[in-house]
Amino acid sequence: REVSEETGLKKLKILGKLDEMNRYYFMPQSLKPKSKRKIYKFCGQAQRIIILKQTENEKPSPQEEHQDYKWISKDKLENTIHIIRHKSLKIMLKHIDQYINKY
Repeated sequence: REVSEETGLKKLKILGKLDEMNRYYFMPQSLKPKSKRKIYKFCGQAQRIIILKQTENEKPSPQEEHQDYKWISKDKLENTIHIIRHKSLKIMLKHIDQYINKY
């Protein structure tokens, strides 16, 4: 659903879900408590990567936050995406070849 909302693509097939997750925190420093309590577990986002395949030749119709989409090779991804997403990218790159070669 998330991919469909952000890209407009609807004809997708799930090829796999990676077990390894990326967790990151985004609570502003000024709001962080002084002690390292369990609250830190809830001050961010956990991301699981899902590998999808486009099953039909749909043209993306991205929402306004994704108007500048483009297809690029995986070796150029790190220089293209924001540094906060590099950890997720490394997880994906570690596993993606098994899906590319399989399908």
